[in-house]
Parts: sequence; structure tokens; C-alpha cells
Amino acid sequence: MFHTLHEDLQACVRQYSLEERSKEDFWLYLEAHRQAEPEEFAELYPNFERNVFTVDIETIALTCNWPFMNFWSISVRRLIVYQKRKIGKFGTIFTLSGEYISNYFDYYR
Repeated sequence: MFHTLHEDLQACVRQYSLEERSKEDFWLYLEAHRQAEPEEFAELYPNFERNVFTVDIETIALTCNWPFMNFWSISVRRLIVYQKRKIGKFGTIFTLSGEYISNYFDYYR
């Protein structure tokens, strides 16, 4: 049994591979964007190459809907850098049992 909240959060993140899954979710999101909006994608990412992206974790957070506290989730937020320029933050949200809920991309324009 874990004795602290941060240990429980770390265990959950490890058990459900949330770090890896959130990174893969970003690449899936990007590919879906490329297929759905090829012109916009080409404008945003000229000469697209996957290796010029940096997709590092910025925060992992446990959240609840206050004040009811009847829904808890874990969000993994990543700072996205393209060609050495910060372009936004991408987040993936999971349940406490590791199920995918949703994602978002706060793109800096």
C-alpha cells in the first residue's frame, strides 16, 4: 500500500503507462490533423519532420470536479516545441483506472 498521494499518482502513471500513451496520443492527434486538414497542416508544419519536434512532459496532475469531488482524472500535459519554437501544450486526460478520456492542444498562434 502507498502512503502518500504523490506515490499513488506515480504508481498509477507507471501501471497504466500514461507517459508513453500521452506521447503516442500526440502523434496520433498530429497524424489525424494532417489527414483531415492537409493544407493547414502544411502551413503550420512546413517541411514536416517528426524529429524536429520536442514533446516533453510539463506536468502530470490529479484533478477533481470541485466541490462535488465525484469525478477524478489524471492529465498529462506536454510542452510542444517545433523547430526550436514553443508552439503549444498538448494534454491527454485519463481516468484513475487508466482509461482514455480526451485530449486537447492549446496551440500558440
